[in-house]
Amino acid sequence: ALAAGHLLGQLPLPSSSRITLLHVSPGIVPDDGQIALDAARGALHPSQAEIEELLREGHPAEQILLAAVEVGADLIVVGASGHSAIARFFVGSVSERVARHATCPVLVARAKHTELNQVLLGVDGSASSAQAAAFLEQLPLPAACEVRVMAVSPRLEELVRVRTMQMM
Repeated sequence: ALAAGHLLGQLPLPSSSRITLLHVSPGIVPDDGQIALDAARGALHPSQAEIEELLREGHPAEQILLAAVEVGADLIVVGASGHSAIARFFVGSVSERVARHATCPVLVARAKHTELNQVLLGVDGSASSAQAAAFLEQLPLPAACEVRVMAVSPRLEELVRVRTMQMM
């Protein structure tokens, strides 16, 4: 989660922006959420945005999604620790669940990559990739950040399979 804060702190957000820090305690063990919120606020130190804090209890992905709707979030930024496939099976991936079910764009920050020097935008001609490009165009990236666009197309076998299924 601190990686997400560091990454977000690099964006030159205007002072009219609002960042909501959310800490979710699963309620299983005693948790000092304020310490985590203070650390996140420290990671956002360069930002000029208004910062508010929320403490919640429950399942992290569910609480993140609920809070995003409640505050009217334009972007959700979450950290990802990179669990193995086995750990994801037993524990689950909060960032994956949030990305799958969010109604707004989701930026996932990996724990070891907190600098925003290069962005890769994959486009495939779909409406979703056009929306991603439009969102990225509005995102206030650091001046030195390089954006690369990669066009992808489905393999011929995939196109034939999809076309065959449509005909059935």
